[in-house]
Amino acid sequence: MPMLTILLTGAGGSASANFLDAIRLSDDQIETVGADISGDRLHLSLADHRVIVPPPHDKQYMTAILHLTMEFGVDVIVPQPDQEVLALGQNRDSLIANMHLPDQPVLELAADKSALANRLKLQSVAIPESVAFKTRGDIDDLTSALLENHERVWVRARRGAGSRASLPISSPEQAVNWVDWWVSERALDYSDFMASEFLPGREFAYQSLWQNGQ
Repeated sequence: MPMLTILLTGAGGSASANFLDAIRLSDDQIETVGADISGDRLHLSLADHRVIVPPPHDKQYMTAILHLTMEFGVDVIVPQPDQEVLALGQNRDSLIANMHLPDQPVLELAADKSALANRLKLQSVAIPESVAFKTRGDIDDLTSALLENHERVWVRARRGAGSRASLPISSPEQAVNWVDWWVSERALDYSDFMASEFLPGREFAYQSLWQNGQ
């Protein structure tokens, strides 16, 4: 069987590391190219080749990805995290390597945790009780309502990986102060945040491979 070459973006992160560990259990011949926007994280990757690329909002990002696919003869791109998934999905027609990503509207929906929660609820999928903020005033009102039924509430950014801007809170004041800090120090907006019931127990990260809804 010929060598399969896979490009992993976000290579220094845990999702790409888990994927790399999994494919190396295969008996197939696989060569991996790990790309990351951070040199500090890239050294954590165990890919066969490691390359720093510009961030996905940079005009040179797609140029760098195209260069890597040609230089290493990449067959498949496995993108991580969300920002790079969205950027590569948006430019999929210009890529010569396969990605097997869902349609762009599906990627956009999955990247917004509040919108995804609402869609899952409409499909009768069990999800934590969730609310989205639009203004600063919403934070106190909506977290107060959640805290009437739940001992703790999980406040977090609607977009981003690794529990971005997240904090378990037990009072509306904590929620307001937390979001205020991110708005003033990191230039996020109040509408970038959501809250949901805090689920107890151990935390698990689950990854699976899907094709045609299965």
